[in-house]
Amino acid sequence: MIVSAGAIHSPALLLRSGIGPASDLKALGIDVRADRAGVGRNLMEHPSIAVSAFLPRATRTPFPDEHHEQAIVRFSSGMPDTVPGDMHGAILSRSGWHSVGYRLGTIFFWVNKSYSRGHLKLTSASPFDEPQVDFAMLSDPRDLERLKLALRFGAQTLGAPSMAQHRDVVFASSYSPRVAAVAVPGWWNAVQRGALSALLDIAGPLRGSLIRRVVTQGVSIEALLADDRAMTEFVTRSVGGTWHPSGTCRMGAAGDPLAVTDADGAVYGVEGLHVCDASLMPSIPCANTNVPTIMMAERVADMLKRP
Repeated sequence: MIVSAGAIHSPALLLRSGIGPASDLKALGIDVRADRAGVGRNLMEHPSIAVSAFLPRATRTPFPDEHHEQAIVRFSSGMPDTVPGDMHGAILSRSGWHSVGYRLGTIFFWVNKSYSRGHLKLTSASPFDEPQVDFAMLSDPRDLERLKLALRFGAQTLGAPSMAQHRDVVFASSYSPRVAAVAVPGWWNAVQRGALSALLDIAGPLRGSLIRRVVTQGVSIEALLADDRAMTEFVTRSVGGTWHPSGTCRMGAAGDPLAVTDADGAVYGVEGLHVCDASLMPSIPCANTNVPTIMMAERVADMLKRP
């Protein structure tokens, strides 16, 4: 049997089946099949933050009904105890599919090699209840400091004099729950987006004040750059993910008490059970997780086919 439900639901499925930390399972009335303390531990993500700019009509993409165009900037933070190429920035010609996003360009940054570790636990034995997930994305100070570095890098890039004719107001941004809620299709959200889009177009010299009042809720990029404490608070409050959860059923040596599977993806202590998805990763790759996950699947498939 091969479990391939992703880094959130593969460990949840194992836990409901009695594979995980014995004390947690017993507390929920689940019979323990295999006491594996690492199930649900080692949860990793690529923490993200963004810098956006209002685009004058002449610099917006000429394809308003199409997806964004994208370029990538890869760079090294140079911080101690980090690897080269540890930072990633997606340069987006539009910030969202809707009318407001069409008027905004964004550099969407993430820490490409993060060191923070979170965890997930079951809230009940019921398969209808989602697990409790804590990414703890900035629990390692290196991740926090590198996101702050990325925000400064984005502000410097978009705020450069050479960019002045291509953009208007520059501001810090993130894919927050508030932003995600406004992006949901529906007539009321469409009315709100349409009104804000029109106001942004006609605001002229008041555009900066409008963005601070409505979009960033009082935060200005200038204030963040001038006050390290304010920047720390903003990044901590606004950090997002990149939809790259991984590591929660990590492979490792048989003697490692936190390892869940061996190098073949076989679950320790349960015969005939394998895991094959991003939850196997011992550490998060310095890249998007899609292609590495496909590679792991090909490798595990080859191992399973061995005589």
